[in-house]
Amino acid sequence: MALSKIGSSLLDLTTDLVLTGTTPSITIGDAGAEDSKLVFDGNAQDFYIALDDSVDDLLIGKGSTVGTTPAIAITEDLLVTVHGGLTMAGATPTLTIGDAGAEDTKIVFDGNAKDFYIALDDSADKLVIGEGSTVGTNSILTITDDAVTIGDAAAVDTKIVFDGNAQDYYIGLDDSADDLLIGLGSAVGTTPAIAIDENLQITTGGDIVMGGATPTLTIGDAGAEDAKIVFDGNAQDFHIGLDDSADDLVIGLGSALGTTPAISITEALKTSFGGGVVGKTSTANATGNVTLDFDANSNFILTFTGNVTLDNPSTESVGQSGIIVIIQDGTGSRTIATGTDYEWPAGTEPAISTAANSVDILPYFVDASNSVLLGNPQLAFATPS
Repeated sequence: MALSKIGSSLLDLTTDLVLTGTTPSITIGDAGAEDSKLVFDGNAQDFYIALDDSVDDLLIGKGSTVGTTPAIAITEDLLVTVHGGLTMAGATPTLTIGDAGAEDTKIVFDGNAKDFYIALDDSADKLVIGEGSTVGTNSILTITDDAVTIGDAAAVDTKIVFDGNAQDYYIGLDDSADDLLIGLGSAVGTTPAIAIDENLQITTGGDIVMGGATPTLTIGDAGAEDAKIVFDGNAQDFHIGLDDSADDLVIGLGSALGTTPAISITEALKTSFGGGVVGKTSTANATGNVTLDFDANSNFILTFTGNVTLDNPSTESVGQSGIIVIIQDGTGSRTIATGTDYEWPAGTEPAISTAANSVDILPYFVDASNSVLLGNPQLAFATPS
């Protein structure tokens, strides 16, 4: 080994230094109030390991001047500060925070205006992501061994935002209304698509489309209670519901099931009407060959402006019934003939009123396909005004 003295205390080693013995040690410094360092004098870049005596920190840094461009700083409390990126290499790189002791461990993100932390809250055995630097306060996300919790029971909204390229969506707790919302955008409470309140009532902000091979909407859970759909109108409400006490399907006025029913259907498929039944009626002038559209109408008012032949229909339904009103025009003496699907009593077409402006009523009933039974006409009603 070659040693040369530089000044009064520095040594320049020109060969390798090997320490032997039972407890070999190198001590840099003499307990004086000054920095001490080990400098790695590189070709293009120097590095140092040093004691920064002014702050009592051990530093690893770039260059040769202690305290400038530190990479790693270790305080007397063994707090480690890294001033650059930290890369962990190897087959299974692992960073462990804590020593299995009964204390909290955390990573604090020290921001300019706001701090955040990721921590193990040891007293609750929870992983917590929160605002600030104190573990357990202002929790944003809490993870236990079997649950993930968003929020910390504070009177604030909490949400998950899906940040899309063209459109954002959110799932959030609207704390002011105590509703769970799924909505458009990122602001809780604006443009909600689905809202669920504390009573589990669901409100949709848009249409519901059910797809699939056999889309099915089931209302109820087979329990002994009524189930209904309410149409909430501006001036009048209506409902469709299962009246469980009577086992009836009810369509009615208002929102209270069983009150003011309009239509009730029993399990035997018997139908009751709470009000009058109005069949759709067609009104038209008629002359020549006329085909009645039984699919579109139940009743027909025909003003004869010439002789009329009722051709065989093709849209009748078995069980359908109604009336045909025949009005003579101001000339009168118009006649009626019918196709073979129309069947008259005794097989004979009866005479109808021929006076100008006279009115006859002809009842009908469809008893089979291609068979419309006609009743005897009720003749000479009062002329309509």
